[in-house]
Amino acid sequence: MSPISNLMRALSALSAALAVFSLLFSTITPSPPVVQPASAPIARPTFTPPAQPTPASAALPESTSTSPTALVGNTVVATCDESLYPTPTPPPNAQPGVKSADGTYGDRFSTAEAQLIPSDPSAFDANGKLLTGAAAPLLPPAPPRQFAPLDTPTPDRSGAAASDATPTAVATPAPVRPKRVVIQAGHWLRGDMPYQISQFSDDGAYVGGVAEWVLNLHVATLAADLLRARGYDVRIVPATVPIGCQADAFVALHADADSDPSTLGYKAAYPRYINNPANRRLLADMYIEYGAATGFTRNPSITLNMSGYYAFDNQKQPYAVDPSTPMLILEMGYISNDYERQFLSTNQSIAAMGVANGVDRFLQGK
Repeated sequence: MSPISNLMRALSALSAALAVFSLLFSTITPSPPVVQPASAPIARPTFTPPAQPTPASAALPESTSTSPTALVGNTVVATCDESLYPTPTPPPNAQPGVKSADGTYGDRFSTAEAQLIPSDPSAFDANGKLLTGAAAPLLPPAPPRQFAPLDTPTPDRSGAAASDATPTAVATPAPVRPKRVVIQAGHWLRGDMPYQISQFSDDGAYVGGVAEWVLNLHVATLAADLLRARGYDVRIVPATVPIGCQADAFVALHADADSDPSTLGYKAAYPRYINNPANRRLLADMYIEYGAATGFTRNPSITLNMSGYYAFDNQKQPYAVDPSTPMLILEMGYISNDYERQFLSTNQSIAAMGVANGVDRFLQGK
């Protein structure tokens, strides 16, 4: 066989081998690329602010509502000036804490004044009807002030006496509208407070199954019903007071607590920086009537936090009562005391009667 023939046979065999090799690899499907699975998202804990406690035992029985949350309707909650709660710009500075001259946080002026106010007589009968011949209590001169009030006195819009002396009867024009009363249920809806004032309030006391804010709301609701029945226009507001709130009387309701369970009694105070003579008259009427209704004793430990209550101080932040409005804060009793907690938990109507009588007596000038 010639060399050329051998070469041609070798090339033919190589060509056949290449054809088989190509056919073999053309029928093999390549494996898909391996894709790393996406990493599962890391579960991060979420923070939910704790809600105000609403234990069943704190749902006090005398309210006309079956649940405190049912009281959030428009028939109960209303602003003082029929407007929304605007956010001020720029935000005010935080109210600094202040001590009295002797280095304590007690308000010596308010404590001394409470001791001067008479304890009786009540101007109402057991049914809340104004007694014939009821007169305004005679008040001694106020004690020396611990802090100076505002230089400019605010007008007395209440129709009550503008001085501590017994007033002379003066003919007044008939009112064109019912007098307005604003009652604040302390700590209620505290979680909705704007950031400017959220530092001035917490969720309130909680002792023995009784939440302070629930108690405040129940008494406020019952007192409002009593005052409406007497012809007043009454609004209940939460912890956030509408900006520039105006009324013929403003009362902030709270209940106290102390580490000593034997501490008891009620107490009240008006703003120490506002020079409105009507505030002192409202204070006297509330002291007399609330004490007469409940039989509670007066607690002398009035603090600067009371007379400097955030809802009073429109010089430092806007969510406050207009200074021309007669106003006070009432600590209705100590829920840390077994007797007063039991009383306030089962006799809200009596506490509400005391609140209503105090406001009514003031607005009637009696």
